[in-house]
Amino acid sequence: MNDASLISDVFPLLALFVLLVVGGAIVLRAVQKWMRKPRQEEPFGFTLNDLRTMRERGELTSTEFDAARERVIQLAKRRAERDVAKAQDKGKRQNSKAS
Repeated sequence: MNDASLISDVFPLLALFVLLVVGGAIVLRAVQKWMRKPRQEEPFGFTLNDLRTMRERGELTSTEFDAARERVIQLAKRRAERDVAKAQDKGKRQNSKAS
């Protein structure tokens, strides 16, 4: 077997291998980027303004309004606390990488 024959036999396989590796790297990078994308936040369901309007129209009693308002406020507090914790964790990770 001569060198030209060896190159012509091996080159297509080598090219295919390189294309598969590069394609796999591109797909892996896209999946990593997709996985890191922040999730869409779940809506509260009703805003405080929605609840006030419902109470004014008589769709909610004052007791129902108060309970729903407290639930919306608690959800907002939990979400804010979670966001603060995420930001602090991100800051700690960035500081540890910088060290």
